[in-house]
Amino acid sequence: LDQRSFRAFLSALSRPELYERSSSVDKGGDPAAIFDELIPRSGGVHPRELLQLVDGLPKYVKDRDRTQMLRCSLIQAHGGKTAAVECLNELLAIKPKMVEAHFRKGVLLMESKQQQQAIDALKKGLEIDPSHKQALELYEFLNVRNWEKAR
Repeated sequence: LDQRSFRAFLSALSRPELYERSSSVDKGGDPAAIFDELIPRSGGVHPRELLQLVDGLPKYVKDRDRTQMLRCSLIQAHGGKTAAVECLNELLAIKPKMVEAHFRKGVLLMESKQQQQAIDALKKGLEIDPSHKQALELYEFLNVRNWEKAR
């Protein structure tokens, strides 16, 4: 898709009346699923513009975990890591068992050189899902770094 087509399609998907109908948009099903498929193709569209479109989506689409994570990523792209961590904190206040949000928060904190806070965020996520491979690997890496610093 070119940027113009992408914007037009995404704008159409953000119309609330689309989600109020019982019929689906196409044989692929619900508009939220189409939205999820479309976002990776956003290419050169400015994160601020995407964030405005996400914020304009109907509540049932906005409240989906994947959409909330996308929103925090767009905030990061537009406003930086601190703003993204705040977004994730807000999300975790509502959905404290969302492992992917704990993991993403841990990554952002590590990138911001807040190692102990990153370890704490990862630990919370691993308490919920000890099999989350990426969180486990990062948690172990940060703990080894802490141990090496202490020697």
